[in-house]
Amino acid sequence: MVANKWDERKKAKEDEYFVKQERELLAKLKAKQEGEAKVSAQKACYMKCPKCGEPLKERTFQKILIDQCTGCNGICVLGGFGRPPGGAPTIFAQLDRHVTQNFIIRRSRWGS
Repeated sequence: MVANKWDERKKAKEDEYFVKQERELLAKLKAKQEGEAKVSAQKACYMKCPKCGEPLKERTFQKILIDQCTGCNGICVLGGFGRPPGGAPTIFAQLDRHVTQNFIIRRSRWGS
């Protein structure tokens, strides 16, 4: 009877060990899959227009690097890139005027 309880305890410890090993392995696999999914999403979205999904082309406007969509001609400025210190309001006003003027010129060429 004592030997039977001892065998049960050994079996329980062994089961506990394998459960712990499986949890660690699953955690590693999950972390690897999440990392791969993040890299895949970044590759799929890198330099793509958030509006239409077309590629973005880097351009310079007033000595500032911006990303312009090759499909819809939208301009993408993300997270502080292209913002000169203290000059953000004026540069964006100039950029807005530039885009508006180009849109009006293009529209007038189309006859609308």
